[in-house]
Amino acid sequence: MNGKTEAQVRAERTVGDARRVERQMLDIQTMLDNGLLISISFFGGSVLTRKLDWEELGISSARESDERIRAGQKLMAPPQWVKRLASLEVRFRQAADKYTTTLEVFRPWVWLPLDSYDDFKARWAALEAELETFKSDLLADWTYIKDENATWFADLGRRAWRSMQARYDGKAVVVVKGASFDPNDPAHDAEAEFVDWVVNNGLAQMPTERDIKGIQADYRTSVLFTAADVLKHAAVNAEAQAEVAEQQLRSTQAWAAKREVEVQVWKSETLAQAEVSEAKARADARRKAILEEEQRRARVELANTVSPVTEALGQIIGTLGASVVEVAESIRKNGHVRGKVAEKARNLVSIYKAMGGDVVATSPNIREALLTLSASLVETGEGETKYDADRVLAELGNVEEILQQQAAEVEAEVARQTRASAIEF
Repeated sequence: MNGKTEAQVRAERTVGDARRVERQMLDIQTMLDNGLLISISFFGGSVLTRKLDWEELGISSARESDERIRAGQKLMAPPQWVKRLASLEVRFRQAADKYTTTLEVFRPWVWLPLDSYDDFKARWAALEAELETFKSDLLADWTYIKDENATWFADLGRRAWRSMQARYDGKAVVVVKGASFDPNDPAHDAEAEFVDWVVNNGLAQMPTERDIKGIQADYRTSVLFTAADVLKHAAVNAEAQAEVAEQQLRSTQAWAAKREVEVQVWKSETLAQAEVSEAKARADARRKAILEEEQRRARVELANTVSPVTEALGQIIGTLGASVVEVAESIRKNGHVRGKVAEKARNLVSIYKAMGGDVVATSPNIREALLTLSASLVETGEGETKYDADRVLAELGNVEEILQQQAAEVEAEVARQTRASAIEF
């Protein structure tokens, strides 16, 4: 141990761990000071689909027990409505993905930079308005859709019935959910009754007006509490409990002094109280030990986590780097700068800001290089000579070089934090 005692080594490790935890807390606070933690939810995305019954397919329900066979789903509205709802759900989630960043230390929440908040809210409000329009349009057509579904379910029932009867020479008795349909009974039109059952069963599964109105997208924000908050609360409770116990003890002693004639009864009651107090003390000690263990586990987990600032910067560099390479390859392939490619290069600054680059970047080099790149995209001619391709390529190369330097620094920082986290608490 290089002449150091085991106690000295452990002390140094503890100090190092404490410093890492302190830095992590500062980095976390930096992210929270410059953004929000939000959670995205979409309710009612499957309201227009239902599980398909085996009998509706003309298949015996006995096959339902086969774990390798699934009946699939049926649409409770024409496909265009189902696709429209699915598209809305996807775009709500894409809006969240565009303006937020997923960081391990905050899971399952995502981080929304304050600089992107207004753009996020505007996009979210636009999608909410579109969702309300969708629900209004769907409800306006709902009566027609019900009639259309009745016709569709009737055709499905007839095809299923004929499929089952074809396998058994028209004599198959069909039993579904307690109802029996016997083609051998002349008193009943088994096929018509089965078709009615399929129609009524299908219509009964259609969503109600309340179900449709309940389709909604939502996001909520969170406040991050630390283990220190829990400990502080526990300490206040422990102090209050100790004061109550002391008051109870003084009261018991005074009561005993005044009633010496009942000393034996008092002793037995005191003994019982002592046993209760001892049991309570053991329980309190157990709770304290659990709390201390959970605090230690939280600190270990925090020390083992890569800084959210470092992680966010790495994601920004990765996103920008991929776009820079794609733009440069397009220019080299075509020999000039196309309009869409120029627009994509200009948007790199917006991507940098939207991902929180101004918050997490360790130097202004990336932002300055992106602004210089944007400035190089001035129109100097027409057609294929509209932009100076050589100048744009040179600036793209400069951005790529700076991103590579920053990526190396991030990689080194991650490696340093990973090595440090290997030290035992």
